[in-house]
Amino acid sequence: MADVILSITPIRHARKSRHCYWCTTLIEMHEPAVRIVGIWENHFSTFHVHPECEDAWRNDPCNTDGEGCIYEHARGKRCDESDVEPHVRYYQPRLV
Repeated sequence: MADVILSITPIRHARKSRHCYWCTTLIEMHEPAVRIVGIWENHFSTFHVHPECEDAWRNDPCNTDGEGCIYEHARGKRCDESDVEPHVRYYQPRLV
């Protein structure tokens, strides 16, 4: 997710709907969430995830460098628990 994680903050009630960075499903208004603030590729970034997705991200076997896998998981599932094919597990930025 981030090169440098500055803070991880639990949110008791989300003020607005957002997409979870881990599973891409919607975090509805008034649901609990976790805000992750960091620096990624020299840009300040804020990510929002479900609490169970944050647990999956922390315990993910692919998460050796703080990056892990994104966008390919069921809610709260790790890489090894996911039905995703290995060739699409890792986020690869598209070079233009």
